[in-house]
Amino acid sequence: MFIKILNDFESEVVSKNSIKVNKSNNLDTHFLFNAISTIMYFCRTDGNKARELLLALGDYLRYYLSQSEDDTKLSNEYKVLKGYLKIQQSRFGEKIDYEIKNIENDFLIKKGFLIEITYIALKEGLLKSKVGGKITVESKIDKRDLIIILIHDGDITKYIDEYKNIYGEKFGYKLDGISKDGDKTELSLKIPINNVL
Repeated sequence: MFIKILNDFESEVVSKNSIKVNKSNNLDTHFLFNAISTIMYFCRTDGNKARELLLALGDYLRYYLSQSEDDTKLSNEYKVLKGYLKIQQSRFGEKIDYEIKNIENDFLIKKGFLIEITYIALKEGLLKSKVGGKITVESKIDKRDLIIILIHDGDITKYIDEYKNIYGEKFGYKLDGISKDGDKTELSLKIPINNVL
């Protein structure tokens, strides 16, 4: 039953007119189809796990397809990011470990921002490594800036400059190399707080 629902859903998504995706929301269809395949596997081997992942995927789709706004609460972004990483961890196993801290802040950020930079950290870091690694994401407030810290294996600084156009000239980032249990990169991203909910 589970598998039939997923197969029907996948066919519907493939249909050109079934779901109209706003490109600015950056829905990752490659991730979507891989997630469906992963859930189908767990439908056969672990029904409870399949249900957990299906709920996470539902949150991911609802987030991108139901909200028309370009901005979102940081807490919403963190919730979807957790589900995103849970699905990726289920797909790649022990190669991916993650930790998310300090999700109580409810400032507005660009929707999909954390998910995008985390995806890049996975692609350019952990998944290129034979042994994988860990991603840690946390946030804190410093005066009138939101500081987001991403610790991971790999280098994503070349992808960050484009976000200066989104958040304005005050957007900046600080990169520190850390050597602890292997080579890691700590990326500290400073985002001006213009909207406090």
